[in-house]
Amino acid sequence: MDRRKQNRLSAEWAAYGDALGFMTELADAERVEYRLGREKVEHTHPWKRKVGGYSGQTFDLPAGTYSDDTQLRLATSRAIRSDGSFDVSAFAKVELPAWANYALGAGVGSKEAVANLSRTSATWYSNFFDNKKSRYVNGGGNGAAMRIQPHVWASSNLLDIDAILTDVVKNSICTHGHMRGILGACFHAASLAFAMREGHAPDLEDCLDFLETLQRVPDLIEADGDLRTFWIGAWNEANSCEIQEACFTVIDEILVDIKELNGFKSEPLNEIYPKVAKALGAFESSSRGSGTKTAILASFVASRANTQLPHDTLLTVANALGTDTDSIATMAGAIIGACTNQRCEFDLQDRNYILTEAERLANISEKRDARSFRYPNLRNWRPEKTAIDAVGLLDGNLYLNGIGPLKEIEGFPVKENEKENIGWFNLPFGQSVLVRYRAQPREFSSPQSTPVRTAAILEQKADPQPPGKLRDLFDQTDHDKDPLSKTGLEQMSLSEVLRKVIAEGFPPELIGRALLMQVDNGGKEYLEKGVALTANILTAYEARTTRPRKK
Repeated sequence: MDRRKQNRLSAEWAAYGDALGFMTELADAERVEYRLGREKVEHTHPWKRKVGGYSGQTFDLPAGTYSDDTQLRLATSRAIRSDGSFDVSAFAKVELPAWANYALGAGVGSKEAVANLSRTSATWYSNFFDNKKSRYVNGGGNGAAMRIQPHVWASSNLLDIDAILTDVVKNSICTHGHMRGILGACFHAASLAFAMREGHAPDLEDCLDFLETLQRVPDLIEADGDLRTFWIGAWNEANSCEIQEACFTVIDEILVDIKELNGFKSEPLNEIYPKVAKALGAFESSSRGSGTKTAILASFVASRANTQLPHDTLLTVANALGTDTDSIATMAGAIIGACTNQRCEFDLQDRNYILTEAERLANISEKRDARSFRYPNLRNWRPEKTAIDAVGLLDGNLYLNGIGPLKEIEGFPVKENEKENIGWFNLPFGQSVLVRYRAQPREFSSPQSTPVRTAAILEQKADPQPPGKLRDLFDQTDHDKDPLSKTGLEQMSLSEVLRKVIAEGFPPELIGRALLMQVDNGGKEYLEKGVALTANILTAYEARTTRPRKK
């Protein structure tokens, strides 16, 4: 199939599955009837939903309104540059904090992860938050798996699954630190890549083959300089086991789930789907929304779909009340869309923009001309600390910080009160968003939001990791640490010092003090420590410049 057409259909049916499932997401029959005016969903149409939690307001949603699944998929797509590289820093520090303002249907874990990314000290590789609501290393939901399709759509070689999964892992760890969340995203990427290569969805036997691919994920992490240097050590410290052990534990869980579905091979999907979902725990609060279980269900649904009737298959998923309908349907829709010739004829919000992005990624995959989204200069970028402040005024007009100006959509009046306003707005590139902003929005400075192209922090072709002994110095356990100073650096490992230097914007005095303390502390390794620290500081600092990276 033509790659451009395949991307378009995969993106279209993924978004449509999201829109269908969003109407029934985590709802019982009574709530569905309140939202839709009927007992079950039949197609997309206008509906209403409370926005903003228990104290929120009820809003009219246009036909085909999609949820956070498609919102974050589009954010991922924008962060893929014209050369196919993933600007993970822009995704984590610009896209995600902006998304927190207009998010529809987001889970607690994803929202807490994004809130933490708004802090100056947090980066895509160091988002190890831990609070009363959620904990990074417990983030095993499907919030990563539902958004990673663009990495497959942009791939120039669908057989090079390792290259795809490296970007999928980087995307995932921005918000999810549990192997169920990470491997669920990898499983779905492998399933979608298979469908795009072969022209049909993977069956259960094919899914078993994916487990061999998943076993390589720890090696992929070790092979990537950024992940090895800045993420893996902190992850190991925050967990009671090494990452390889955690990975194999989750793979064993996936194997059990796949085998559980073997007994449902011959029955029609519309008759057995509730049984299948129940067998995998999709109705239970403890496992509903699991990254791995959602990916397995989506692949199973796609393998049983009539590709001439994608709509009917997605309706089956959307009407399984009590499950995570939008995420299962959107991921199944992506796989089915890669295997069908049928266009989606039903209402879908922002269809033109969704298809335009899908075509852009197809051009990238074929190494044709494609434009990159222009982000602010990350070297001096600071996201707003609270989601509502992500919308402010720039030159007198409402602006979504780091993304673009907002234009009110006619026919959907803004709801106003003394403290905040909520309303539907269009972004200049074709996406519509329901944003919140203060009754008296703050002013943005022009340089802060001027879109200039930026290189991804810490993303480069050359390996930034010092070799051999220098690498070991960054992997010291607690009992090996030397106090580095008596002014805020005491009891820090070199990795912690590095993160502090990055978080504070590379202040020369702090860097110099940290280096000189290697000598003051004595010991035979002061030179190696100083060189290791210098190498990593220079790598991080150089990657924050705006000049294009040499190839």
